[in-house]
Amino acid sequence: MSFRQACLARPAAGLAPDMQILGQAVHTFLAADRPDRDPQLRLQRAQDILDRWQVSPSLPPQALVSASQALHAWVQTRWPQATWHRELAVHHRLPSGTLVQGQADLVLSTPDGLVVIDHKTFPGRLQDAQTRALGHAGQLAAYATACTQATGQPVLERWIHLPVLGQAVRVSR
Repeated sequence: MSFRQACLARPAAGLAPDMQILGQAVHTFLAADRPDRDPQLRLQRAQDILDRWQVSPSLPPQALVSASQALHAWVQTRWPQATWHRELAVHHRLPSGTLVQGQADLVLSTPDGLVVIDHKTFPGRLQDAQTRALGHAGQLAAYATACTQATGQPVLERWIHLPVLGQAVRVSR
């Protein structure tokens, strides 16, 4: 069963999973997982996270491990020298005095600059997900500004990672 099929499957009670809660479980696992760890420990961590978020009937732990593997493979192919910064707290003050705060799911530090990636657990069609991804352009722009101000490095790219669909959508400037 694919990650998407698992997310859309109906648990025994006949109810679809709460995608916000499931999204929190996915985020938690993607932040904690390391592909170089023992496969059984990774599966156990995935199960523990699903249990903690009370969504284990909705998704097998292997789906989380597979999503993480796919993310790591994509990053390794595209940015092989990147250093990963997971769940990075970001904040900056706008010229108006407003304080912008958030938590970037993943910031990659490359020799040429930064890449900001945000995970979204949208289970629908890729076309719909691409449209929804554009709706997060402002959030990614705020993260990019905060990261550049904090490090002096440019943000080269911004992406929405869709683990349920196994895709990533680049969000233009």
